[in-house]
Amino acid sequence: MSVVSYVVEESGFLPLHDGSASAEIQAGCGVSKKAFKQAIGALYRNRRIVFEDCGIRRVPNC
Repeated sequence: MSVVSYVVEESGFLPLHDGSASAEIQAGCGVSKKAFKQAIGALYRNRRIVFEDCGIRRVPNC
């Protein structure tokens, strides 16, 4: 499952970010921290997510 799918499932917010611990990312998304950072980087460049202090949020209408 993709990172954006997790964000959608969590009502548009995922309480993880690039500074989260590897174990948290693995437990929350089932991917490595490297894969997570690559995925959120691509989503951010495509303006599908925004970074907040305590996680990432899906941009509406994406």
